[in-house]
Amino acid sequence: MNLVQKIDRSKYICFCGGCICQHCSNNVECLDKGIESDFGCFNCDYCKGYDKKEDDNWKSECCNYKITDVYAKTRRKKFKLMISEGRN
Repeated sequence: MNLVQKIDRSKYICFCGGCICQHCSNNVECLDKGIESDFGCFNCDYCKGYDKKEDDNWKSECCNYKITDVYAKTRRKKFKLMISEGRN
């Protein structure tokens, strides 16, 4: 069972669509963050989506990823509580 969802980048209009950097609190370009960052990450500055550079730094996972509070709250709203009926 694969728990990691494969992201189809062709569904996005923006080059950065689906990149986890969009909701990482360490990303200096992130718009939905507060003060929860550990350090400033400049991965997007060196990506072709940011300034038409050669490198494709689009990420689906990163060891420095830290989800922003705003995005975490958005994701939590999508959770559904499943209550099972008693087992006999």
